[in-house]
Amino acid sequence: MFAYSVRHAVRGLIRERGFTAAAVLTLALGVGASSAVFAVVEAVLLRPLPYADAGSIAVLNHRDQRTGVTKAFIAIGDYVDLVQRQSAFAAVGAYGGRSATVYNLGEPFRASALLATSGVFDALGIQPSLGRTLQPGDSRPGAAKVAILGHALWERRFGSDPAIVGRGLRLGSDDYQIVGVGPKGFHFPPDAPTELILPMTLPLQAPGSGRRAGSSRSPG
Repeated sequence: MFAYSVRHAVRGLIRERGFTAAAVLTLALGVGASSAVFAVVEAVLLRPLPYADAGSIAVLNHRDQRTGVTKAFIAIGDYVDLVQRQSAFAAVGAYGGRSATVYNLGEPFRASALLATSGVFDALGIQPSLGRTLQPGDSRPGAAKVAILGHALWERRFGSDPAIVGRGLRLGSDDYQIVGVGPKGFHFPPDAPTELILPMTLPLQAPGSGRRAGSSRSPG
């Protein structure tokens, strides 16, 4: 009986080729869409973050009490206040992003840079391949300009030279000193290229105007 039903259905599909084509196309689109949605959910919600103790990492956002709008950043002034007053987190860091033009490595090229404070590395449990990561003093106004190379950039442009720490790096019109190389495969945020890591400059005290201007993010 089952075999007869299958043969009857197949003959019907062959006779109605237009309907069959539309049905198969619809099914293919449905399967493709489901696969795409699952891939996004798996990457964002199910796959663990590639950092130590990832379950304890939190991202802090800002909610405007007047409008009820949640913004994906914290004003610089609020962040400085948080660092000075908080006791709930083992480490708090701010980060942002920019691109920079590198001039002293042959032909100038653009590189993606992570702007961060030392707390980002403390929160993520990141250790450098060479040299050091960022230190609290690197974010002070007027501090010496330092840079950490992403591991892939170090391999690609410097041939994995272990003597790279201490050399100069010209970004735009500013001269930086290379103080370290990031670990292999490190990206932050996880889906962003991290070719350079530069210190984010922060005021020593929370400026009143900083509540509305500028932004920072905290990974916890």
